[in-house]
Amino acid sequence: MIRIERSGQHGPAVVLLHELGGSAATFRWLTPYLTDCRTLLVNLPGTAGSTPAPEESSLGDLASLVASALGSEGVAGAVIVGIAGGAGVAAALAAARPDLAAGLLYASLGSTISSATAEYIRARVPIVREYGMEPVADPSLARSYPEFLRAKHPGVFDGYRADFVSSTVDGYVTQGLALAASGSGLGTDLSRVAAPTVVLGGALDELFPPPAIDAAASFVPNLVARVQLPGVAHLPHLQAPRALAGAITMLAGCAVG
Repeated sequence: MIRIERSGQHGPAVVLLHELGGSAATFRWLTPYLTDCRTLLVNLPGTAGSTPAPEESSLGDLASLVASALGSEGVAGAVIVGIAGGAGVAAALAAARPDLAAGLLYASLGSTISSATAEYIRARVPIVREYGMEPVADPSLARSYPEFLRAKHPGVFDGYRADFVSSTVDGYVTQGLALAASGSGLGTDLSRVAAPTVVLGGALDELFPPPAIDAAASFVPNLVARVQLPGVAHLPHLQAPRALAGAITMLAGCAVG
């Protein structure tokens, strides 16, 4: 069972897939700008009430579970939005189920997961299993949420850090291992997406800097725009939600709230 939260009752459907360590709740700074859309906020398997998936699940396996849940909701022709790790699931979903994807927004993820990044993710698994999310929170956020952005909106950062620390270990482990195992499959999935696609990244993202986002865009057969957000790092739904909403509505055809 995939737990889906909803925001907005009318307009085109937009599906939001969260980052590693996040949940549907971390989109609460974005959804006020999507009031003209029917937004479905997905808690990926093992996260915030969604049933865990096997730890050996691939991004495609996770995407299949999300597709089944969206089918049960009667969703078709939605704009699929994935942030960071969630972008990998979004691309796999849009590639495998073109009937569900009227558009794809692929944010803050490149076309491949390097061996170093994969080992970095895998090394965290025994830590979070034994001690929970607290020990990995600050090392993770040091690169994804720079100090100058924390100072700009301290309430957002404090709220997000609290979300990260309290996020479900099962979801973090399953999504993390699937991402670590994906390798160059990210680019392969992007190359199979027929839907109009926007590829987006922050100009100051240390994890997937602009050249990595450019590489992801190069795989897309139906690229609408390659969007670079100035002054933004790895988490655009927190660090520039209105600008991210503008990119989403470019695909969805609704107005920014």
